[in-house]
Amino acid sequence: MTIFLTFGSGVLVQTMTTNWPAHRLVAAGIAPIIAGLGVLVASAWTSPPSLTLFLIAGVVIGAAGGAIFRGSLTVVISTSGPDDRAGALATFFTAGYAGVSLPVIGVGLALRHLSPRVTLLIFALAVALGILAAAPILVRAPAAPAAPSQPDRDPMTTMCRGFGARVGDAAGEPFGLAAGPDASTELRVELALDHKTEAREVARDPTAATRRRDPPASGVTNHTP
Repeated sequence: MTIFLTFGSGVLVQTMTTNWPAHRLVAAGIAPIIAGLGVLVASAWTSPPSLTLFLIAGVVIGAAGGAIFRGSLTVVISTSGPDDRAGALATFFTAGYAGVSLPVIGVGLALRHLSPRVTLLIFALAVALGILAAAPILVRAPAAPAAPSQPDRDPMTTMCRGFGARVGDAAGEPFGLAAGPDASTELRVELALDHKTEAREVARDPTAATRRRDPPASGVTNHTP
């Protein structure tokens, strides 16, 4: 139940904030995750421990964590080029899994010498202080959006959209790649349409191609016998 509520709330937040830029997602997740840690500690320090508070803490922390994860992933994708995006994502997920596993090991070692309540309190304080220390950098809006690098053709970007990262959704959005075709793509489309129009005209009138290439001079009228 706890795992379902925690991860479910994270998925729900990610699907409801698809139009949010990265720095807004991170900023929106900081306060709730700190509040959720407080509720988590309170659930253990009540007498008897409160299952209701524990579940509420899971929902709040899951929702905030989902927003921060999605915002962070968008930052990594939009600030890395196509050539180094795979390495940047590998580093991102390695750091993420280390952040999930190492504290658990530390908590297990601390439980040998401290009570569960004190251990949970120390854990919550450490996480909250770390988030607050990084908050000024995490919520900083970028000076300019990253330049587009054909996001629709990049398989790594396509994969990361599956994780909820917002890339190429809107032009000019912070930490997002500009949407829509580039100038060269638009030119190719225009040329293709022009060739199709000319082919249809030639099919109807064989002299249409000659007239398109050699238009009559101004003031001169061609008379067909």
